[in-house]
Amino acid sequence: MAVKIPIEDFNPGSVAPGTIQRFFLNLCRPGNAEDLGIPVLVAQGRRPGKTLVVFAGVHGDELEGVQAIHEVFLQLDPAELSGRVIAVTVANLPAYRVTRRISPIDVLNLARTFPGRKDGTVTERIAHYLSEMILPHADFFIDLHSSGLTYVLPTMIGYHASDTPQGRESKEAALYFGTPVMWGHPEISPGRSLSVAIARNIPWLYVEAPSGGRVSEKELPYYINGI
Repeated sequence: MAVKIPIEDFNPGSVAPGTIQRFFLNLCRPGNAEDLGIPVLVAQGRRPGKTLVVFAGVHGDELEGVQAIHEVFLQLDPAELSGRVIAVTVANLPAYRVTRRISPIDVLNLARTFPGRKDGTVTERIAHYLSEMILPHADFFIDLHSSGLTYVLPTMIGYHASDTPQGRESKEAALYFGTPVMWGHPEISPGRSLSVAIARNIPWLYVEAPSGGRVSEKELPYYINGI
């Protein structure tokens, strides 16, 4: 069962070594009965090490990443893990609940709203808290996307193609992912989770796949094995 807490109280360091903890980080202001927040899984290894942060469901019609995170956590043995995995299973819960790319509440695209605003609309607040409460924990960041219901994309990994330590680490990780297509980005436009990672010097990858609005048995293994 998930521990439901105000998002400002999220502290992955509170998870005991060698365990997995589920959280529901409540975004609602006091007095608001709506169940709106960010579901998060934290696997805390028994041994110290680096932290991997993974996002899925930034667009509500992109489902492989959501499934992949749950599959990975079923396989994880935190007693054998060094470091920590923090996984946002569904970043954009309002859009996910209606299987749409954008939020039905404020009609904003979360993938173009980072770093958001603490006092903004629902999507802007989600972006703010993902940027300020989740991403800063990362030594490496992966944002899991797919074509959804709108686009047709190849099975691919995108990485930071810069001659920096972060860029070199991103490219090395992209090679491990093993997708048919790799796309190196020397620059990233503002508003994306990746632009927040760049600003914090966090190496990153993002994933795409051609399936739309469903989980593909062919594409899902790339996500699971890559993570």
